[in-house]
Amino acid sequence: MNDDDVREMLRTKADDMRIAPGAPRQVLRRSRRRRRMTTAIAGGVAVLVALGAFAGVRAATHSGAAPGSRFAGNGSPTPTPTVIPSASSGAIDVSAPSSGETVTSPITVSGDADVFEAVVSIRILDDKGATIADTTTMASCGSGCRGTYSAQVPFSVAKEEAGTIMVFEASAKDGTPINVVRIPVTLEPGGAPSSETGFDGIWPADDDAQLAALRGNSNYADPIQTATAFAVQILGWSPSDVTPGPGTSTSGDQSYVVLWNPKLHSPYDRSSALNFQLRKAGDIWIVRHVDTGLFDLLNPSIRQDVVVASSQQITGQFAQGVNPSGWKVTAVLMPAGTGLTGSEAEQTADIPISGSGFDGKVSVPPTSGGDVELVVSVTNGNGETLGLWARRLSTAG
Repeated sequence: MNDDDVREMLRTKADDMRIAPGAPRQVLRRSRRRRRMTTAIAGGVAVLVALGAFAGVRAATHSGAAPGSRFAGNGSPTPTPTVIPSASSGAIDVSAPSSGETVTSPITVSGDADVFEAVVSIRILDDKGATIADTTTMASCGSGCRGTYSAQVPFSVAKEEAGTIMVFEASAKDGTPINVVRIPVTLEPGGAPSSETGFDGIWPADDDAQLAALRGNSNYADPIQTATAFAVQILGWSPSDVTPGPGTSTSGDQSYVVLWNPKLHSPYDRSSALNFQLRKAGDIWIVRHVDTGLFDLLNPSIRQDVVVASSQQITGQFAQGVNPSGWKVTAVLMPAGTGLTGSEAEQTADIPISGSGFDGKVSVPPTSGGDVELVVSVTNGNGETLGLWARRLSTAG
């Protein structure tokens, strides 16, 4: 029974108490007083009912059964973990570090997020805006649900300086940062040394020492220059044949470059292009990832960061309309630090082609827990490299 029902019941009761015509005046006065009292009681009862309902909701709330709680099978509430953000972009909250905090290596970056495939990207910038650490971590949930994340990110600076912790989601379209959160901090030298696994570049530098040696080298001062040099030196394309394609773009310290070779692929088709993701490290642009429109690499996926077994499955699907007759697929895993030039420890495997796809395995070289670089290439019957997929992975060993 709600408030209106109570009022109506009491009002009806009062109406039923009407005195017949001709009653003495004294009786009529007493009757009117009773009816006024009954109406007042109706209002008071309605107020008490409302207060009781409020108390019930308040009690339920304070007992833990709040809106948004997750309930176990026995009906008891399991509260959703709460993260108090120091900064937020909506999709990403950062609870640590705090704005203005002084930090040493490694720095713990934590919070909660709802991002594509739960992948949270973390970058540390020095006082000049150069990237000195770059890594990813996984939230406990993502792609439509919110999960917590935490990562220890190593870095190295020579002196105390201002810095920025940049936490973001890499766009599923082209890898550019979206939903960016920036936390200003003070970076201090000391702490644990920077780890090789914090470096995400594969070429022309794939460790801090190589990057330092390239400072000021004008050959890599522009993202298209770096991508072109990669096509020439790693794929063996003639410099005169390397042609930028549509879709090349640069935003801040991130760049997306499209290249193709008209002598190998003519006319231009998106499925024949090389797609580069690069970032700027100081005054040098370095390649983070390369893929080709000729095939999709299904295993490992672009979201895989770690090799956990003694071998890596290599599975791919050629683009629609592509005829791989006479082609060869080769996978190479090499320890990081070789700049994709190869090493005695590298492992190579020919991956069998079947129909419109390929599937096989390549062994993981001994790395003592360091990083490896995976290159999957497609060559034609003349030994010319038509396309390539390359990026860096960590190892669990």
